[in-house]
Amino acid sequence: MADSSANQGGVGVSSLDGMGVNSRAFYERTLDKLMWSIFAGVCCLVALGFCTWAGGESNGSSHEKESNQAANDDKGIAKFESSEAGNGFGGFMFFMAFVFYAASAVYISPWFCGSDNEKSILHKPQELPSSQSV
Repeated sequence: MADSSANQGGVGVSSLDGMGVNSRAFYERTLDKLMWSIFAGVCCLVALGFCTWAGGESNGSSHEKESNQAANDDKGIAKFESSEAGNGFGGFMFFMAFVFYAASAVYISPWFCGSDNEKSILHKPQELPSSQSV
């Protein structure tokens, strides 16, 4: 009887199955870096959303403070003044988080800051040359 894999023409056998242990581990680490890079990018967008939310709250508090100034309400002015300052600082901190997450997403990414082996193994998984360090 003939071998069943010969009849299938290699269907179902990927290049990952034939890789050595070191090359497969390098491939998996590269995919992990890609996954963490995407996660950092998502956190970057969340921080940007919170930054715009805090900026809008600060702007809204500023308008309420102005309306209370017209009514000569000192207690309302103090309340909205502190809310304006707190939300403004929150917006600044969310913007700093946005910058941090954006930089970390680029730095972690194997597409942008990866080695030549990481960039090539993402497109076509292959055995790494034994002379190169992983």
